[in-house]
Amino acid sequence: MFNRKMEIEKKLLSLYFAIFFILNVSNLKSDNKKNGENKGIERDKYIEEVIRLKQEIYNKPALIRDLSSVWKRTKDDRILNLYETILLKENLSYEMVWEAAWGLYFIGTNETKEILKKGLTNKFGRPVCAVMLAKMGEVELAGRIIVEEKAYDFCRGTKELIPYVKEGLKDKDDKVKYTAVNVLFSCKEVDKESLKKALIELLNSKIPQIRWRAAGDLGSIMGKAAIPYLKKALNYSVSEEDKNYGPDRINNIIKSLEEEQEIQERK
Repeated sequence: MFNRKMEIEKKLLSLYFAIFFILNVSNLKSDNKKNGENKGIERDKYIEEVIRLKQEIYNKPALIRDLSSVWKRTKDDRILNLYETILLKENLSYEMVWEAAWGLYFIGTNETKEILKKGLTNKFGRPVCAVMLAKMGEVELAGRIIVEEKAYDFCRGTKELIPYVKEGLKDKDDKVKYTAVNVLFSCKEVDKESLKKALIELLNSKIPQIRWRAAGDLGSIMGKAAIPYLKKALNYSVSEEDKNYGPDRINNIIKSLEEEQEIQERK
């Protein structure tokens, strides 16, 4: 068993060298178009290497993140350098940035916290780094960034950021507002009354899918008391593309609530 762990550790470290080489190899002088092509080749090589190693090491989907456990055994600073490189380099995949941020969070030292703060300078990885920093106690800093970026969808399962996600309920953009509602909907710490106002406002959304989803959520919160609000939301038309989110769908929600009301009254 010990030998098997050592073998896995060696493979993970070989992954480090492969990724680090791929991320840093492109220093050739060429025109902008050639540089863009090189970046694409780098990403393709990285993906191929990760897929190969994933198949070898228990088919794990998070090899970058797994390097954090190797660091805890070896304290190898090259792994931290890799994580920092991934967070600061542009045009990498979201998955790479996400896994690197999680790896730093799992290591959980002051040094990894500082690396995550550096990651805030890269707009692509900014929300992910903010969430990890919140988990590490930097709630005020992280919350401010989440509100600035309107990145509420990243906050699922991070109760420290709930007060900041609530800011999204005031947003004028219906997509942003509904995202905030959706993140908060399953949080035990959130009073559903605080969501009701936003959902009633979203019943007037010009986006049919949001209007329909808001109707379903309001029905879940209010039960039969939502029916008058839902009936007012039926007066809208939809394109062929949005026909699955038309008034008939909201009418079905109303009928379900009415049927539920009748069942309760018969009891």
